[in-house]
Amino acid sequence: MTTLERKKWIHESFEYLNQNDTKDLYSCIPMEEIQIKKNPVAGLIQMKVIDTFETEFYLGEVLVTEAEVMYRNHQGYAMILGEDLEKALLLASVDALLNSENDSDQMKSSLFQKLEQLISNYKNTRQVEEKIIMQTKVDFKTF
Repeated sequence: MTTLERKKWIHESFEYLNQNDTKDLYSCIPMEEIQIKKNPVAGLIQMKVIDTFETEFYLGEVLVTEAEVMYRNHQGYAMILGEDLEKALLLASVDALLNSENDSDQMKSSLFQKLEQLISNYKNTRQVEEKIIMQTKVDFKTF
């Protein structure tokens, strides 16, 4: 998996994390070596979409949180949907770690393992919830 593919996978994975998961991931990152370049801040951006006629237009504003950090002279940046300062800071830190290339390979692998474990737990929990929900499904077919 290339660095770009890993970054995409991690960013998509952060969508599933709750606050406890975020705290667990902080244990995999040497936060004492992370320098906050821009404190996490919430803001609004315009959401651009494409309609059925292939024309771009702005649907409206979306709340995002962004953060910038440095790790051993490698920059990390994150912008996430919603207002979650800790998650934005964590994602920026992970981005900086990934940008450090061969530096700290052991940290990266432990981070990926932890993230895979958290996502697996989330998916298992979601499957159980879906089974419970499906038991209450009503079939309204009339013949």
